[in-house]
Amino acid sequence: MAPLTEEQINKLWKEVGYENLDSFYKSLKKKYPHLNRGNLERAMDKNFVYLSHLQKRRPKYFRKTMSPGTNLNVHADLAVCPKCTFKGKEYVGFLVAVDTFSKKIYAGLLTNFRSETVKKAFLKLFRGTGMPRTIYTDASSSFIKLKEWFSSLDTVLTTKKSSLGKAYYAELTIRILKTKMEKEMASKNTEIWPPILLRLVNTLNNRNNPLH
Repeated sequence: MAPLTEEQINKLWKEVGYENLDSFYKSLKKKYPHLNRGNLERAMDKNFVYLSHLQKRRPKYFRKTMSPGTNLNVHADLAVCPKCTFKGKEYVGFLVAVDTFSKKIYAGLLTNFRSETVKKAFLKLFRGTGMPRTIYTDASSSFIKLKEWFSSLDTVLTTKKSSLGKAYYAELTIRILKTKMEKEMASKNTEIWPPILLRLVNTLNNRNNPLH
């Protein structure tokens, strides 16, 4: 059976009226066992009815920080922070991904740096836009162990240097965020950094160029 085209996928979604991408994928998978989740997400990224619906259902924070459409290339890296408890969970750092074109920042809190945790963070960050086509990062085992999984989503994970280094924008963003976090934590005499991080990402993404 020939692979489904983007037009066919969008038509099917419109006909069945699914609101949940997971339900839609499971339904299609029964009839089209060779359907790739990454291809489905990319098709839905171009379905403006779906994207409008998705944005309305998202919390206010995600509406501001997540833009519709597929990020072709992102730089990603991990940041280590002092352990702290926030909303009942102990966090040790965060994942940062930066779209190389728009410079939009995506940041996800991490309870550990195991590959499975990093994987879940990626899925959460790019649930609304589809996984990037290419992810530039360092040779951290947290990323390398996910290479096959990324490949199954048609995403290329590369540790080769781009024109600005392996993960230049992610590394730059981490430095900016950490500097601002440390200043605010000192001024407020607090060690609870997660809410400060999320607020900073929101603030930076509301600028024309988040990294300037």
